[in-house]
Order: sequence, then C-alpha cells, then structure tokens
Amino acid sequence: MVARDLDARRNVGYIIGSIEEEKKDKIDSLFVLKEYRGEHIGDKLLRKIFQWFEVEKIRDIKIGVAVGNEEVLDLYKKHGFYPAVIFLKGEI
Repeated sequence: MVARDLDARRNVGYIIGSIEEEKKDKIDSLFVLKEYRGEHIGDKLLRKIFQWFEVEKIRDIKIGVAVGNEEVLDLYKKHGFYPAVIFLKGEI
C-alpha cells in the first residue's frame, strides 16, 4: 500500500505485509519520507493493512525493527505491539 501526496504528485510512504501459511502475518516494511513524519501517515498505513489482515482473519502479527530505527517503536506501541524477542547478529 502506498501513501501519496496528491498536491506534490509523489509517493511519500508505503507499507508491505505478507501472510504466511500458518495464517500469521508479518509487516515486512513501513516507511514514510522524513519530511512527512508526524502527519499520521504511518498510522493510516497501519490501519489500512490491519483492515486487510482482518478480512483474511489474521490475528498473529509480527513486526521487525532494525537497530537504529527505534523511533518507530512508539508508533507500534500505540497500535498494541510490544517487544517479544530480541535477535542478535554476529560472526564467528
């Protein structure tokens, strides 16, 4: 799903989700251009994808947040998400 600034005639954000075979879903990516943050575009994108999940009867949703992008956590918390697992990455 894409958010578009009709006046500026450009895309300003998007959200991508996927449904796994077990009827669990994942929000793969949510992005809003920096100059459009704070205008509730992320909220609107999340609500739209939640509508899709509801139609598909999805109840278990996962979202990954990359280190360095912690500013988005408040948005997710507002929509009922909470940290469940912290994955660590390393090399041997």
